[in-house]
Amino acid sequence: LEKNIQALLSGVNEPLGNKLLNFIQNKTCSRFNIDENLNIYDKTHNVFMYENLEEELNFFYQSVLEKTPRYPFICIYGIGNALLIKNLAKHYKHLFVFESEIELFILALST
Repeated sequence: LEKNIQALLSGVNEPLGNKLLNFIQNKTCSRFNIDENLNIYDKTHNVFMYENLEEELNFFYQSVLEKTPRYPFICIYGIGNALLIKNLAKHYKHLFVFESEIELFILALST
């Protein structure tokens, strides 16, 4: 997590790096938790993000690749556990991730 935040602060995305650092220093991750299989648990709604993690990630991975074969970049809403993003990064020059829950960014950068 520290190396990822330092990379953001070094100029990649300084505002996001500052926001994450500020959140970590002043709050704790209270809504989401990540289990040993990297499935995210939402404590507020008492539900896991994925019913079948491997199957769902593979489905979205294949779907995105099939629909965007010549795109130099893609935009994704939701970072999840970042496994999908890490796998897709091999195929695109740029990935733009939109995520409204800062806790999910922290969990994703921690994995």
